Amino acid sequence: MIAAIGGTGNLGFVLAWRWTRGGHEVIVGSRAEDKVQQAASEINKRMGNDSVLSKDNVAVVNAAEIIALTVLYAAHAAITESINSLLSIQILIDTTGSYKATQNEYEKILQWCLVFFDRMRAII
Repeated sequence: MIAAIGGTGNLGFVLAWRWTRGGHEVIVGSRAEDKVQQAASEINKRMGNDSVLSKDNVAVVNAAEIIALTVLYAAHAAITESINSLLSIQILIDTTGSYKATQNEYEKILQWCLVFFDRMRAII
């Protein structure tokens, strides 16, 4: 199963929709239950079925083999902290970026990624 944490934003939504169109099982996650249900419902409407699931971020991490973290920089620290202990052998695709982040903030993201090299198959 492929997951998009931040599946209610532009990038997460499009990735989830395209993966679904490609025949993959997809789950979208968010901290906001109403938004994630709306995103999954919209993708399911476009697909004409109920194949996309919506869950909170913890359930998404527990269910997925591939996780796309598509959150804004401002939410990155809080979300990574909430899922940190759950990540193990998944493939994580972290799309976090900010044109406004300082060098120090980018280094914090890099350090977060380095923590998982021993536990995960890949961080992209």
